[in-house]
This record gives sequence, C-alpha cells and structure tokens, in this order.
Amino acid sequence: VVFVEVKSRSCVSPDDMPYGRPALAVTKDKQRFLLYAAKAYMREHPELKLQPRLDVVEVFFDNADKVKDKKILKINHIPNAFGE
Repeated sequence: VVFVEVKSRSCVSPDDMPYGRPALAVTKDKQRFLLYAAKAYMREHPELKLQPRLDVVEVFFDNADKVKDKKILKINHIPNAFGE
C-alpha cells in the first residue's frame, strides 16, 4: 500500500528551481501527518497485512501565466521518500 504526497512547482526548467524542489515542501509536520494517516488506514484495514510505503511525487509545470495553459515539464516519483 502506497501513500503519496504530491507537490508541484512552476519553473522555467526542472533543473533551475530558484525556490527549491517541490519535495522540499514536504515538511517534517507533513511527513508526520502522512505517517499518521497511513497508520490509521492500516488499523482500519488489518486484513491487508501489507507494509505501507510513503512516497512523494514532484510535478514540474512551466511558467505559463494562465493555469489552463500550464504544461507538465516533468514528473519525478520518489519511492520511500522518508526512509522509514
């Protein structure tokens, strides 16, 4: 079972991120909340008997002015992002 935090940023290039990568926005508090949610879900579904995994997905959008015009430049999946 995989629990995923998705973060996005607009940029000119995924290699040029003046405000840092989207994954950096997954603070310790957000990590704790995701872990808490995963544990609660697993308690509610003991029949699963699976090891949960906590991932982050980064979505990089171009810098288009209008939301409807934005294009995805890159998607980066970080499995087991918190090393737990």
